[in-house]
Amino acid sequence: MKVRGRWCDAGSFSDTKEGSTDFDMAQNFAKKSSRCPVSNKCGGCTMIDVPYAEQTEKKQALVEELIGRFGNVEPIVRMKNPDHYRNKVTSVFAPDKKGKPVCGIYRAGTHEVVPVKSCMLEDLRADRIIQTVFELMLSFKLRVYDEDRKTGFLRYVQVRTARGTKQVMVTLVTADA
Repeated sequence: MKVRGRWCDAGSFSDTKEGSTDFDMAQNFAKKSSRCPVSNKCGGCTMIDVPYAEQTEKKQALVEELIGRFGNVEPIVRMKNPDHYRNKVTSVFAPDKKGKPVCGIYRAGTHEVVPVKSCMLEDLRADRIIQTVFELMLSFKLRVYDEDRKTGFLRYVQVRTARGTKQVMVTLVTADA
């Protein structure tokens, strides 16, 4: 994370300084047994097991510490339900180490796909659509894209959902023919 700010003396904003930090929000929380079966593999939600109220309190404190001296920091507006809120989901389709087709997300920092059938953060409709596309792909005997061999057809499925209108957009990303 880069933090950009101005150092000032007596109200003068003459120097601009840049810095960076490798601050990991999850490192400040004690790890408990996870309510998500793949959270230790996928890296998509490092704070899934931290109570939501505690997450927002810690994030509020961090933001106030980092930028509070530059102005007022408004309180975080909390969600009613912190599960299944993500309205954009991208699922990777690829062969696993044994060549079997899987869909899921990349393991943090790699291009290894962690199979995910359901995610606690993703919209439930998106999860169902992705699983349906995966099952249809298998039934039609379509091959998933293999990045190493540059072969196969289906690379990604992206689903966007709109809560207000109940609309859903599904995008299939395929390899060149």
